[in-house]
Amino acid sequence: ETTLLFISENLLHFFNVNSREFTFRRSTFGTGIGCVAKNPSTTFSHFAVAENGQTPTIFIYNWPDLEVVKLIENAAKECFASLCYSPNGEILVSYSGKPEHVVSIHNWSVSTVLFRSFTNVPVHGLSFSSYSNKHFTSFGSEYVTFWEIVDKFTGIKLEKNEGKFDKTDTTEIICAYHMPDDTFISGCDWGNILVWKDAYIKLEIERMLNRKCHDAPITQFAHKEDELWSISMDGRIKIWHYKSLENKQFMEDQCVLGVEPIFEFDLPNIKFMGIHKVIADSTDTSYFVQDGNGGIWNADFNTAMNPKSPIQLYKCHGGAVVDIAACPWDHYVASLGSDGRLHLYQYIKKELVLSHQYPAKGTCMIWLPLHVHELGDQLIMGFDDGNLRVAVLMFDEKNITATTTQVIKSHSGSIITIALCNKRHLLVSGSEDSTIFIYSLNTIEEYVHLIPIGFIPLTLCPSYLKWHSYQEATVVIGSRNGYYSEIPISEQAQPQSQDSYLLQEKASNFILICNNSPLINKILWFTFFKMDIMWFSMDGTDSGRVYEKSLNHTCDMIYDAGHVEINNCVINEHRTYIFFIMSDGNILITKVNPDNARDFSTSWQLALHSFNRFSSQTCFSYNEKYLFTCWRDGNIFSYKININEEPTKLISPRSISRQCPKEVEDNDGYTKLSLEELKMKIKHDLKCTTTNRNRETLRQRLQSLRAQFEDLLKRNSALPSTQIIPKQEFEIHPLITQFFKDEHQVNLACVNRDHAVQIEISQIKLWKTRNRFTDPLDCFPITVKGISSRGWVKTIPQRKLAKEFHDALILVEEKMKAENETAEWKEKVMSFSGTAAIENPLERQKRVREKKDVFMTLLAQEKNFGPKINQLLERYKIRRIHFQKRKQEWEDFTAAKPLKINSVEDQINLRHAIETVGDYKLKSDTNYKVPKSLYTSVAKQYHYLLQASLKKYQIVDKYNNKVYQLRERRVKVLDYLQNLLSSLGEVQEELDEKDRKPVPVIPDTTIDDFPERNLDVKVLSEDTDVQITKPIRSNSVLKDILVDDEESEWEVEARDYRKAW
Repeated sequence: ETTLLFISENLLHFFNVNSREFTFRRSTFGTGIGCVAKNPSTTFSHFAVAENGQTPTIFIYNWPDLEVVKLIENAAKECFASLCYSPNGEILVSYSGKPEHVVSIHNWSVSTVLFRSFTNVPVHGLSFSSYSNKHFTSFGSEYVTFWEIVDKFTGIKLEKNEGKFDKTDTTEIICAYHMPDDTFISGCDWGNILVWKDAYIKLEIERMLNRKCHDAPITQFAHKEDELWSISMDGRIKIWHYKSLENKQFMEDQCVLGVEPIFEFDLPNIKFMGIHKVIADSTDTSYFVQDGNGGIWNADFNTAMNPKSPIQLYKCHGGAVVDIAACPWDHYVASLGSDGRLHLYQYIKKELVLSHQYPAKGTCMIWLPLHVHELGDQLIMGFDDGNLRVAVLMFDEKNITATTTQVIKSHSGSIITIALCNKRHLLVSGSEDSTIFIYSLNTIEEYVHLIPIGFIPLTLCPSYLKWHSYQEATVVIGSRNGYYSEIPISEQAQPQSQDSYLLQEKASNFILICNNSPLINKILWFTFFKMDIMWFSMDGTDSGRVYEKSLNHTCDMIYDAGHVEINNCVINEHRTYIFFIMSDGNILITKVNPDNARDFSTSWQLALHSFNRFSSQTCFSYNEKYLFTCWRDGNIFSYKININEEPTKLISPRSISRQCPKEVEDNDGYTKLSLEELKMKIKHDLKCTTTNRNRETLRQRLQSLRAQFEDLLKRNSALPSTQIIPKQEFEIHPLITQFFKDEHQVNLACVNRDHAVQIEISQIKLWKTRNRFTDPLDCFPITVKGISSRGWVKTIPQRKLAKEFHDALILVEEKMKAENETAEWKEKVMSFSGTAAIENPLERQKRVREKKDVFMTLLAQEKNFGPKINQLLERYKIRRIHFQKRKQEWEDFTAAKPLKINSVEDQINLRHAIETVGDYKLKSDTNYKVPKSLYTSVAKQYHYLLQASLKKYQIVDKYNNKVYQLRERRVKVLDYLQNLLSSLGEVQEELDEKDRKPVPVIPDTTIDDFPERNLDVKVLSEDTDVQITKPIRSNSVLKDILVDDEESEWEVEARDYRKAW
């Protein structure tokens, strides 16, 4: 028996390759499984499962009885990201993700943590050396660290050595492998192989002629004898002779080595994420392959003979599942993925019965209900190319097929959501182009056909839309920033003109308000309970809250889930249960209180998924016995539910024999025009055709008149001299000529005036654009790339010091000057006021001692205060006398202390301590005054802050100037190299072809090296001649405004003809 293990959310999947069947095991805590790892040692038949949650725990299971052998607790705070066993299977290494980022080594046999070490960045994976039980590596984005397990007298420790990207650009590493010669192999973003030695990049391997090893990142390495296998996402497995790389001689400063693979497997339909040999340590060449496009394969990688064709063992979506829809009459559920695949499952038999590929990424989908289409076999799907596709499912006895019957592009952007109006058979779609499009469903024919009605522009891009449940044909739209819109669609809704699909209906926009404050976050979903009551939820700061909106658009919060987004909400047909799908993987189930719908006291949560797995859609089966959810990680889950209610009895679809519908041509619509754009193009083409036709008619008429005129001149010249009409008689009267000239000047002045207005508008736009984006910058952000290396250096963006900064600096300096003058004046006043002298400390002590004691005065009067009061006064008198005696003794002792004169060095140190140590100077002298040098104030501290900002600006400005100078040097070096390259070409022409070497590639200077030139505008204005040069880039916001005074071809011809005779 061959069994594969993988995880999804809270489930362990055990896939039997022979029977193609799944068995499942739920996680213990129900809070998600982070990762799994199999013990590589043949001694142990174990695998480890790291579960996330409030108490993350690693469970060691025995195979195949699935008994928990060991349990490692307190190994992480919240979640696990990677697990890895040592080759002997005795040590388990784990990495815990946010918030701690800790690498831990465990002795799983005694369930103890041997050592823990913190990392600074997130880790993608761990890789143990196959040849050592003491070395492993952690790697991630622009990060690789080499670890060694060291035995110390205090126990096991971890020593780490961080890798240095000294010879290449920093890159994300998603795979690594330890070679037997103590080198380390890793991939990179651009598809080459990096060879590491002692935490430094020793070599970068590429193919000859500067070609990449792979066209996509490498996901896995394998080593067998002298062969190094590189497995990549580009669908290729390449085998390299690694022994020859070790023996290859290269210069010490050489960092790139060009070699060619000795063998290659090419499977373009497979996106290799990893391979695993079916039978380890055998001559069998069969491997299990994980396909990033969705699925598991059994492939043969035989280098000795022709390999067998791969067999797909399991198929699924190769990305996010964006929407699901249940069949309205049988046990089928359809799913649409971001990979463009439509899948149909028989959920009772747990079988995939249909997989159909579309040329674009799916975004949303609905299954037409029976009351709209009585056969119940049609789907309407939205895609990111702006197309709506209508598909018919043909349920034959042997198989099920999907036929695309209509493709209609109504949007120029990706379709976000679609909704069906059951009352009037209308469909609405919302798109990223900030429009909604209305369609009518033609249900008269055998198959439903979409008839486009028109579109309505919106203020913002819609995030959710739905038809109002209690208002006739009213579209309700939720957007970002808390915008809420309602659009009633009339029965006579038609475009405003035949040249456009723009409808007359307008959106009524509202801002939702709660507690007199507007709600500014994106609306995730909403649903209607009554005519005037709507529930909705939002993201951001309003995450987890359910609001209720009334008719006046004011809202009340009715439930708070604690800042956990509520991604979706579904209600059963009888509206007795509400299912809230939470972003933390829980489903909140609430039984509706008929007397108070706001009552959530009968709610409970069911943990089904892991944290931060966004749920796209949720739906019920046709009989409400199952609940389906789809998730962005590609998983689809079904749950049996028991709500003790029978749904409305559905009409079974009629069984008739019919022909398969005609399939339309279906290509991606990314480059096609939408319906509105197509109408605009037709209108423009018609206008151009009419103009060209009129121009041709005028040209033909002019040619006819010209021929007549030439014939008239010939006939006139043939007359006797006395009867010849002078040429002046054929000229147009000067007044007529002057009239047309004046009219031309008037028209030209109008055109020039309009162009001047447009120029002024463009100049104002340009000024505003520059004033907002470019003028505040100290310099344009540029990147200077290396010539022979992939290194680069870029400027640091910073804004210019505004005039307000310099004004503030001058103002603060003036205020500091005024404060100093005020302090000097006060000192002079105090020096002249002798009466304001400060009291001597000895006199103050004498005055304090002479102060009368109230209690002692009472004792002297010998009044009868009672026995208790007299006793207390007597005790006070005794303690007072004792205290005065001790104080006198201490003063006498201090007075007898010999006078000691400190050395000069001690005096200097003492003075330094008095000035710098804490507030000693304030405690040592009651008359202490802060000197001017140490005096501080708000103005002085603000001056320090301004000076620091100025210094920072000057440092960055100096650095940016050096980068600009480096760019100029690069341009000069490239020009010099181009001249050398041309000379080298002349030399190579004199050599034999066999002696010629490949010419090095010299990078060109592109417009991206000079981004400031994109906004270069040259304006020339001389009387009526105005010209603005066109920007370098055609997609710039600036427009080319030209006054074209050139004559057309027929005008030139007519003028030359007149001059000829």
